[in-house]
Formats: sequence, C-alpha cells, structure tokens
Amino acid sequence: MVIALTDLRRVNEAAALTFAQVYQDHVQDVARWASRLGGPQIEVEDVVQETFAIVQKQLPGYRPEARLTTWLFRITENAVRHQQRNAHWRHHHWPADPRLEPGLPYEPARGRVR
Repeated sequence: MVIALTDLRRVNEAAALTFAQVYQDHVQDVARWASRLGGPQIEVEDVVQETFAIVQKQLPGYRPEARLTTWLFRITENAVRHQQRNAHWRHHHWPADPRLEPGLPYEPARGRVR
C-alpha cells in the first residue's frame, strides 16, 4: 500500500487541529456560506453557532480524507437546512401567543408574560 505525501500531510494537519484554530481560520467562511445558502430569511449567527457546536463535538473524529473546508461546508449546509425546517415548522404549526405583544417582558423560566 502506497501512501501519498499529501495524504500524510493531511493526517498530520488533522492531528494538530484545535477548535480555536478552526474557528478563527474559518468563521468568516461559515458565515458567508450560511448567508449564500440560506438567503435573507435565515439567522446567520444562529447557523454559525450551530455549525461550530457540531465542529467542536466532531473535531476529534475528523478524518482528513477530504479538505477541512469541504467538511465545514457540509456541516454548514446541514445547519442551514435544519434552521429552515425549524422556521417552517414554527411558522405553520406553532400557535401564536396573543399575550406576547411587543414590549412585554417574557419570563422563559416560567413560560409566561409578566
């Protein structure tokens, strides 16, 4: 079995990856991809947060068979789809609460308006 030098470099680079480094190097990429994939109706910050929560959890198991950016793009794409599904479900299936008027404080722990 012959292992290419580029494959060895990828393995070594993957072993040296830290979450902070991945976040710092790619947060702008993820935000740009989320914006392009989801359009104006999604919350880009939420997608970025969800993406990097998954990255932090799965980074130790990252296999460098593909480029890191390819892996990040796929996670971002799934996070955008997840947010779109949730937004659609909330819009069509979640009953509106007439008590929640703009300006009224909401107490999430009790689930009610003061």
